[in-house]
Amino acid sequence: MGNAANARVARVAVLVGAVLVTVTACNREDTKAANAAPSTNAVVTGVASTATSAPPPLTSAPVPKPTAAPGSTTSNPGQLLRCTAGELAVKLGTPAQVEQGQLDVPLVFTNTGTRPCKLYGVPGVDLRGPADPNGPVYSLPRVDDGDKDVTAAPGESANAHLIVLTHTDGSVGSNGSGEWVPTQLVTTPPGQTIPLTLTWPAGVSVLRQDSATHPGSSVHGLTVHA
Repeated sequence: MGNAANARVARVAVLVGAVLVTVTACNREDTKAANAAPSTNAVVTGVASTATSAPPPLTSAPVPKPTAAPGSTTSNPGQLLRCTAGELAVKLGTPAQVEQGQLDVPLVFTNTGTRPCKLYGVPGVDLRGPADPNGPVYSLPRVDDGDKDVTAAPGESANAHLIVLTHTDGSVGSNGSGEWVPTQLVTTPPGQTIPLTLTWPAGVSVLRQDSATHPGSSVHGLTVHA
């Protein structure tokens, strides 16, 4: 090969090298640009993640505050309440004759608690005794004629009056009932459900009038008793 051919080969080699250098440089610049550019997938993923990981805060309706029952010490801290059965002692007073054949028997309730309380209304009264054509229990009708606002301090009392029609010779009660003598008196204080039991006075008979429209025996409302 002559000198001229060698020279052409050398120039071609130089040109090829220059092209390779240029291509390599371009590839490096493209790689840098690609690395520097933000990823489209990364942006989309970031937005979706933000939307799902931070939901709006939940709110709940305010819970209503409980209210106290009417008449309770919470809603009426200064109000006097009824005397409870556990705060009361009960006894029978001395019977007194009202008219022929009728007795007034005081039923005395005493506040044995440590607070003043109210005693008003008509107590329930059942007389219990031996077998009778009307049954062994005589529930007395109630007459609401007592004081409307009775306050009993500790140790103070109030009376309910029992009007009792006694048996007399020749008298006949409901369903042919004859001389019937109770053994117990069971009373429930007004506004309460717990009964209190007393022994009925021996020998005091009661004429049963269970089916009468206006019976001669009844229990009356509480009144002040010193």
